[in-house]
Amino acid sequence: MGANSNRRWSGLVRAFWTRISELDLTVAPHPVLSSMPGYQTKQERIAIAGADDLIIRSLLDRRQYFDPLGEADRLGISSAEWPLFGLLWPSGVQLAARMALRPIRRDERILEIGCGLALASLVTHRLGGDVTASDCHPLAETFLNQNLHLNRLEPLKYWHAHWGERELPLSQARCTIQAQYDLVIGSDLLYEADATPCLAAFIARHSAPLGEVWIIDPDRGNRTAFNRQMGVHGFLMREERFDAAASAGVAACKGRLLVYRRAAAVFAFEAPGTAFMGWRAAGNSNDPVALERAAEVRLRRSA
Repeated sequence: MGANSNRRWSGLVRAFWTRISELDLTVAPHPVLSSMPGYQTKQERIAIAGADDLIIRSLLDRRQYFDPLGEADRLGISSAEWPLFGLLWPSGVQLAARMALRPIRRDERILEIGCGLALASLVTHRLGGDVTASDCHPLAETFLNQNLHLNRLEPLKYWHAHWGERELPLSQARCTIQAQYDLVIGSDLLYEADATPCLAAFIARHSAPLGEVWIIDPDRGNRTAFNRQMGVHGFLMREERFDAAASAGVAACKGRLLVYRRAAAVFAFEAPGTAFMGWRAAGNSNDPVALERAAEVRLRRSA
């Protein structure tokens, strides 16, 4: 093929992709199916209560698997677990809806862990929040960038995060979280027993001293053990039950929003005498006065 033909072909390709980028991708009423090398995807509009709809590209179903270089396997991600990051989970939609209703503070840093398709991060990012998405799956960042493009959003920070025992060395990880955050959020993270309490330790390491943690749990059954593990790190907790009805493209979801703060943080932000109402911690007294006195002791020791 000659030089002129190459230039003409390149011009046609550029024109094609320019035309594609100009299309209004938000109007498709039904999922749009497509194929990527090794796996199939779909693209659909997802309604988020309290926020604008999102156009989300996700894996077609749980039968998808593509790990030609063994990267997922080295991280301990089995073939059965491989597609989970790229599926639309009702708990993720619920977390996104909660973030849509939460006022954005310009001086706070937010971290979503185990983000998967990162709906909550996308909603928060669109509202102007300083949010970082994170996951351990090799393709999570790829899907995040595609969905940012589909929703015409600016780039969003992404970091590699793996709290399991088979974390890659720093030299092999793309980006590994080092900072602390004012709000750490996640959904459906308690799907298996964490015998080594890696998740609670990871959250404690990356939660600022006066920070807060939100976990959406669709009643998987491991909540009690996780509460106990968070208590070891000095967190108090409270919970809110929810029962969300099914909506277009999203199944019904029932469960709890688990909110965690260290005792000193609860004492710092809430009114004296009422600060610990509704909060509790495994292994400690649940009496509000006793909890408040314990927080005062911690504050004096740290002064």
